[in-house]
Amino acid sequence: MRRRVLFGACLGVMFNLSSAAGSWHWESLGLSDKKITAMAKDVFNNSPLYAVTDSTKVYRWQDDKEWVRIDRGLPEGRISALEAVGDSLVFVGMDSGRVFRSRDMGSSWEEVLKCPLDEVKVKDFATSTAWVDVIETISQRVYPLFGIRRRVYVLFADKQGGFGEVFMSEDLGEHWYEITNSLEPPAVCIEVVSLQDVEKVFIGTMGGLYISQDFGNSWQKIKNFPKGCTRLATGIGLSQYYLAFPGYIIYATDEEDSLFVSWNGRQRWMFERISGIRLLAADKGIGFAYAYAEEQIFLGLPGELYYGSIKPPSPVSSLLGGRGMVVFEYPPIPELWIGTDNGIFKLILIPEHVESSKGNSIPLEAYLDNYPNPFNISTIIKYRISGKGRNRVKLSVYDLLGREVKVLVDGVQDEGEYSVEWDGRDERGFEVSSGVYICQLQEGSAKLVRKMVLVK
Repeated sequence: MRRRVLFGACLGVMFNLSSAAGSWHWESLGLSDKKITAMAKDVFNNSPLYAVTDSTKVYRWQDDKEWVRIDRGLPEGRISALEAVGDSLVFVGMDSGRVFRSRDMGSSWEEVLKCPLDEVKVKDFATSTAWVDVIETISQRVYPLFGIRRRVYVLFADKQGGFGEVFMSEDLGEHWYEITNSLEPPAVCIEVVSLQDVEKVFIGTMGGLYISQDFGNSWQKIKNFPKGCTRLATGIGLSQYYLAFPGYIIYATDEEDSLFVSWNGRQRWMFERISGIRLLAADKGIGFAYAYAEEQIFLGLPGELYYGSIKPPSPVSSLLGGRGMVVFEYPPIPELWIGTDNGIFKLILIPEHVESSKGNSIPLEAYLDNYPNPFNISTIIKYRISGKGRNRVKLSVYDLLGREVKVLVDGVQDEGEYSVEWDGRDERGFEVSSGVYICQLQEGSAKLVRKMVLVK
């Protein structure tokens, strides 16, 4: 089923979840016997994926292979929030109002903040990004590259909704400052977006939506937004019509389950009602929106006007947007992890059949993917062999002239999933130049290909 959500004038392109590029598939990442209550990942710095199960246990997705429990050293109690910063920093918020930090991906923990009031919990974290190089033009397309995390925000709230305060740290948790003492309505939700050294902090309250552009020293109420902002999600977005001019996108919900979007902070808000919205998230790199309602996940093009929907494999308890990707054709590719009552799943695109000269094709259950893409130093190529028994498999990298650059795999393999790293070097060990490369998976006489972008 596909649902159209009209935010405004009928412009844009329908986001087709059964596109010609292939079909969407939920890939299980394990923890299938556990309820996921929180997830975190620094998508810009390619940190591990972290998860909280049953509000008490914390896990790290180790080397994209196995889950490692990392909550030893944390006190007993319910974990209410989780945040990953950089490649090794993790923050955990407790129902008791205490904040703990790990500098080594969860191997050890230290308490860095505690709310002085009783009956107050850590409700949420937010982390800003200072963009170093926001865009790079390659093959007439624009790609967000990488950022450096610099400020961490934590939202404290009581269980009755009568208290909500936000603290900020400019040194990754060493010192904290309250930034909402001049804001009268209690904070309900928080999001932060940075672009070209301008940082905007958004606070949702039951009295409306507020913005600060000076790190909480002053707050302005955003006009034309109804009372009662209940959820927020932000991302750096690329418009379909203005790919050369990236900006930020704000998604918000109100008390009546209306979903609002504002492109580049304009005062004009476009909206549509989706009944029963429970969760809201967005890609940080491209700006896809994800809303969980009516046992469906609605996916929206960044800053555009239409949604498609897809049914999750199990009831969803948390959403985590990634970077998304603009690659050669529009629309871009979303990146989404979901935490459910039965583990974690990732939404992946399985490419269409690729016909060989003999008319053979790799079965649809096979797939070929790489992350990150674009990449700077190296990329992990993941693939699945779906043929029965043992098969001759060759995984190679070609340039756009069709010349073989590197053979990564050449041998017999059983049915299953595999991964291999390409370090951007050719067969002689020399670094190749920036540009577009073709990764080809050959199983017998059938082939599957994927475009990769190397940026230096």
